[in-house]
Amino acid sequence: MERNSFVDEEVTHYVLFWLKKDLSEQEINEFAAFFELLKTIPIVKSLRYGRSANTNQRDVVDNSFTYNLIATFKNLNDIGIYENHPTHLDAIKQYQHFWEKVIVYDSRVG
Repeated sequence: MERNSFVDEEVTHYVLFWLKKDLSEQEINEFAAFFELLKTIPIVKSLRYGRSANTNQRDVVDNSFTYNLIATFKNLNDIGIYENHPTHLDAIKQYQHFWEKVIVYDSRVG
């Protein structure tokens, strides 16, 4: 199906961050300011973030990431605006030196 076929469906933006191994605990905690900047973008419907949980190890569990971000957007148009919003781009420039890996999962939700 074409991307525009789902233009009115809510989008969940799920991002995993692996921060550099040599960061202090203070630097890891300071990285949370990145998410607080993103919260100021008006097009964001909701935004939550947190540290990896030390849950029971199982084959299907990956606790190797440092932080995750879960943001929701009204539709594909809004997440497109977010992706190119000056605050989003500035936050990436300001904080990208903290991470070594980032993975993004976007999904339509009903």
